[in-house]
Amino acid sequence: MRPARFNIIRALVPEADLLVDYMTVRPQGNRAFLVSDTIRRIKAARVWDKLDLLYVMAAADSQAAGLNWKSPGTFALSVSGGTPTFTADRGYTGNGASSLTTGWDAATNKISYAQDSAHIGGRSRTSATTATGWMGGVGTNRINLCSRHSTGNATGRLNSGTNMFANASADGSGLWVYNRSVSTTVVMYRNGAAFGVAETATSAALDTSDIGLLRDNGGQTVVELASAFLGGSLSAGEITALYDAELAYMTAVGAA
Repeated sequence: MRPARFNIIRALVPEADLLVDYMTVRPQGNRAFLVSDTIRRIKAARVWDKLDLLYVMAAADSQAAGLNWKSPGTFALSVSGGTPTFTADRGYTGNGASSLTTGWDAATNKISYAQDSAHIGGRSRTSATTATGWMGGVGTNRINLCSRHSTGNATGRLNSGTNMFANASADGSGLWVYNRSVSTTVVMYRNGAAFGVAETATSAALDTSDIGLLRDNGGQTVVELASAFLGGSLSAGEITALYDAELAYMTAVGAA
């Protein structure tokens, strides 16, 4: 008797199945599985539940690039003040006059994000120095991130009124994460590893302004962004695992 034959059907994880349903042009085959595998890896690293927002702008089209992977029916990106350049499978590039708005503010919309437990991050495809951060709030200005400021340093604020200067940054590209695990300390990471030493920055009340991309409180930037995210505090190991998962996606689409 011949042994029974079974067809193994590869399924998307539920979060990916929901996400692709929100895409105007639903991805097929390898692209859909790439999205699913990325989410699966983030979940396996125990990072998924700590994310409040996750944008992967290195997408097939601008509509998909604006979706919030964590909750695709909420906080879709919208263009503000002009037209940043979208490039398929690369992301959005600012022009110094336009930006992307999330519609999310920490004080009102937080889930895992908290005053003394938070992270912000994303992938910049730009190495050169910029005068303005590429992620930040407007108004109270307690959140911002710049991977290579015109001072030559990586800079940021994370629930703090004080702008922190990390070590000198010779290359602003890569995946950057700014993490706060306690009320007094923040740490910068680049490509999954700590970037410089921990810094002292006492936390303040949560920002009440919407978080924008390709901008901070000082204005708009010309950086090319491929991803952006924020949520609760991550351990060093979780940041490394998130980097590995995000890098695998970016490598597959050619954005790394």
